[in-house]
Amino acid sequence: MVATLLPPNGTPLLRAFEQAVAYEPRVEAGLGLVPDVKGRNLPAFLQFLLWEYGLIELAPYLDNPYVLMTEGRPWQIERDTFAAVARGLGWVGAPGTIIVEAPGRRAWWNNFQLYLGALPANDAPTLQRIDRVTRLGKPFRSDFRRGVWNFDAPALEAGWTRLGSSMLADDSGVRVEAGGPKWSFRRDHDNSYLLTESEGVALGNWVEPVEGDVPWSEMDFPWSTAFAPWASDAATIRRSVMASWFVGRSAHVRLRDAAGDVIGYRRASACRTVKAAGGGAYSVAGLAYAPAPDGGAVLIRATIDAGNGAGSIAETADVLIGGEIDDSIPPGRLWLEPGQLTGGVPIAPLAKTIPLRAAVRERLTFLVRF
Repeated sequence: MVATLLPPNGTPLLRAFEQAVAYEPRVEAGLGLVPDVKGRNLPAFLQFLLWEYGLIELAPYLDNPYVLMTEGRPWQIERDTFAAVARGLGWVGAPGTIIVEAPGRRAWWNNFQLYLGALPANDAPTLQRIDRVTRLGKPFRSDFRRGVWNFDAPALEAGWTRLGSSMLADDSGVRVEAGGPKWSFRRDHDNSYLLTESEGVALGNWVEPVEGDVPWSEMDFPWSTAFAPWASDAATIRRSVMASWFVGRSAHVRLRDAAGDVIGYRRASACRTVKAAGGGAYSVAGLAYAPAPDGGAVLIRATIDAGNGAGSIAETADVLIGGEIDDSIPPGRLWLEPGQLTGGVPIAPLAKTIPLRAAVRERLTFLVRF
């Protein structure tokens, strides 16, 4: 019961009416807080304030919507500019560089790309957050076309030729949502590996190490593979001969999960002899290598396309030399499912956790030494 303001001769009806409409003490205490409610960041009022400030559409894409209470209103001022895009990317933990240069002779002149500073932690929900925050802040006339990290293959300008409608006329990347931007990401995995005797014997490609020069009587290899200079020592000739054996042979990179089950096979895009050379076309573990007929190592490289084995986690990768592809597989297929390749000799195992994703290419490079 609350205190009464009626005179002592007030009727029971008036007293009952007074009690029915009177404020309770706790309600009266709350009324004093209403003028300062916007500065208190109360959870119960957060959604209403974000709606009032026009920021509610950003809230689903932020882990901490309270950030919008401090930085959202400056974002509203910057909205429809690339400054708002940059601010929004900071909220979702994906800072990057905005490139607004459109390719030459393209009707889609008003597109832009994001060159991210790091690979997003996952495909969902991070890519959707980047896309939505970017679209909400970008200039109205501009279209978000592509996000890039560590792999940027632009479209080839082929003029009005048949190449203009081929794969070369499109830039790299895949879409994870219909109508969404492309994502062009790649991770690199290197393995510099010394071939073991057991692997070499299984391949039929093993030359015992010798000291000094190799006598002519012991040069048991075809002259077509004798690329090493005459003045080379035995170790150099041995490495060159063993490396040249791999050229022209079938090679696939095999991925397996923690249980040892095969996830898939990817055909190698490069299998060639190389030697260390500054500015070489290939890089393995920070060192540059260039193709060379007399190279003393062999470089085997395969790139797992985005989407191949997506959702699986590879724990080991190795190179499978040889093997038989199932007759039902069309020639030239790059990715093979488990059971579509049998046999072969595995070499150069790499123990590494590789989560396969729908928007990320995985490039594996094996440098096999002898």
